[in-house]
Amino acid sequence: MTTPQPTVPKPKATPPSNGHLAADGSHGGPALPFELATLPDETLSALADAAPRELARRKAEREEAFLNTIREGALALGLTPARLAAALAGKSARARASASSGTDGRSRVKPKYWNPTDHAQRWSGRGAPPPSWFTDHLASGGTKEECLIPEGAV
Repeated sequence: MTTPQPTVPKPKATPPSNGHLAADGSHGGPALPFELATLPDETLSALADAAPRELARRKAEREEAFLNTIREGALALGLTPARLAAALAGKSARARASASSGTDGRSRVKPKYWNPTDHAQRWSGRGAPPPSWFTDHLASGGTKEECLIPEGAV
């Protein structure tokens, strides 16, 4: 027959010499392999400078590995970068296709000018250089205003 052993209360966690405790009374994180309070100022300063750089380097490595996995998966499925970007942005392919004239996701700009002699030739007024019909019109004494597409014109 065994006799019950008395329970011995666990000792309370003693705060590290830096004085920080978590809300539950524990140290709050993984134990450091050394006591910060025992480090010389120069060492502590060097550690404070090096730690953020090391964390950033590790994060960049994890991001690169993640992106490589995504690239390989997209390549295996034949996904275009534009389709992948749309999926990550939460946009459906149908909504994206209707809003875009190309495959890079930019929407088409409404034309602002047309050729006064051939209304099928139109230009948004963006980009350089302007079309030759526009520069020819200006060179022959015409004005930019003469090329403006009237409101309601098709």
